[in-house]
Amino acid sequence: MEQIYVSQTVQRIQKRLSHSDDGAAFKKSIKEAVTVGVDQFIRHLQLGGTQVNTVTDFEKMVKLGLLMYGEPTERSEVTTDIKIHETQLESIMKTPEFEVIKNRLAEQMNRENEEN
Repeated sequence: MEQIYVSQTVQRIQKRLSHSDDGAAFKKSIKEAVTVGVDQFIRHLQLGGTQVNTVTDFEKMVKLGLLMYGEPTERSEVTTDIKIHETQLESIMKTPEFEVIKNRLAEQMNRENEEN
């Protein structure tokens, strides 16, 4: 059995969530705390008490903004080489096994069409 490390902070949060009304009150207090924190940060930023001086700081701000608006913060791309797949498909279609399966499928589809 694999053991997973859970920090004390996470344990306290889990405990509070389990003892409150489905965590609604706790979630509300967290939202309020975040709102106060964001408001304070904006005031400090506007007054020059807080500065975004590095690319890393800027990236964190952008990602936080994206998260707040429900947007993804990461992007992944999947590319495929169509020519390779077409070549593989063509070689499969030339096999006798493929012809047998194709004929069985056609027969089944014809039977179903005749029943309907």
